[in-house]
Amino acid sequence: MTEKQRYPLAQAEAVAKELVVLLAPACEREPVVAGSVRRRSPTAGDVELVAIPKPSADAFYLDELDRVVYGLLTDGRLTSRGAYGPKNKFLVHVASGIPVDIFTASVENFGRDLMIRTGPKDWNKKVMRRFLELGGHGHAYGPWAVSWDYGAWEAAPDEATMFGFLRWPYVQPEART
Repeated sequence: MTEKQRYPLAQAEAVAKELVVLLAPACEREPVVAGSVRRRSPTAGDVELVAIPKPSADAFYLDELDRVVYGLLTDGRLTSRGAYGPKNKFLVHVASGIPVDIFTASVENFGRDLMIRTGPKDWNKKVMRRFLELGGHGHAYGPWAVSWDYGAWEAAPDEATMFGFLRWPYVQPEART
């Protein structure tokens, strides 16, 4: 198995900042950088963004984010690298060669999506184990962040809500292991 290429944090941050500026007008709020860039890892394998798209008046597009990304694909700033749909868009920033993953979130579960997409994988496993300890189930997709064994379903509009469900103090992204 070949090892995934890694890019210096400064290079990945520059790509992330460029894309946040380009995508922000198509989103309900400014997209947030997630993944290893948010965790301030020395290198990043990709740039991950979590965004809440605005609806589109044009039926050709999934939403306004789709319209803007399509424009970036058309003008050659981005290229596709596989799956492209309403939830996940896997792309490449052409000038740098850095893979870009855009994950769409809802207002109701932005916090869940940001936490999961910030990772890393071992952190996410710890989060899911904690939900089980508390009598619940964490959900990476769907309309709810957590479902409880007693029948309640809850959303997480921000990370503070997620940490509240977990009964943990807030952990900075750099310290999530």
